[in-house]
Amino acid sequence: MICCEAAPIEIPKFAQYIAHWPTPAMPLIEINTRKIIAKLLRDGWVSVGGDKHDKFEHPEKPEIMIIVPRRREQSPGVARSIARLAGWL
Repeated sequence: MICCEAAPIEIPKFAQYIAHWPTPAMPLIEINTRKIIAKLLRDGWVSVGGDKHDKFEHPEKPEIMIIVPRRREQSPGVARSIARLAGWL
């Protein structure tokens, strides 16, 4: 009877490095709306009203208006855009 010895599986040379592939460090972006608004207010942004969106202006940067949709959490793209406009990134 033939024994069922499994032949060793050869791993391609490039596959050895995939697990240790260097990844760029992405900054963590806050997506919780309450925390975003709290940080904006802490940084000096002033709420100027809004209906379905909150609008914020900064006294030193009158040309920039940040609009924050009223949702529990923002999508990563919207959160990144808010962070860029606020100068956090």
